[in-house]
Amino acid sequence: MKREFLREMDSELGPPPPVESMSLEQLKAAASYGDPAAFAALDQRMQEDPTIWREGGNPTRQLLAKLLDALESENVIHYQLTLRFVDELGSQLASPEASALERILGERVLLAYVNLHLVHAKQLSLDEPQLTDPNPVELLEQLHRRLDSAYHNLDTALKALRELRS
Repeated sequence: MKREFLREMDSELGPPPPVESMSLEQLKAAASYGDPAAFAALDQRMQEDPTIWREGGNPTRQLLAKLLDALESENVIHYQLTLRFVDELGSQLASPEASALERILGERVLLAYVNLHLVHAKQLSLDEPQLTDPNPVELLEQLHRRLDSAYHNLDTALKALRELRS
């Protein structure tokens, strides 16, 4: 399937540029479609610049991106403001000089914080048709349980980070 896609792209756009002149995004795309030369070049770039894999391979950052995408903000400026706020909060929770455990706990607090706001946003976005479903009480109870769980997760993460720091 990927090879067929690449052949189609070649016939429409011509051959891809040499891997040496590809941008990082182009390398990622070509490597994800199975281009061995692009994969080798991407691996070389990651060895030369570890920030590529530290940021791109960070599961917390990937999950945060999914959580922020789930907020479904159609306002690009609001999304960017939220992203910057979350980045700053993350750096305040655990500096790069912090121990690995403190950074992990800081990330856990950050994820719990963003998730709590996501649950709140979902609860606030309920519209009239959802509340007139055959069983709106079940829907509201489910959201209430999710909200309780989100508060519990944030509280647990904050306690663990506070204990580590004391």
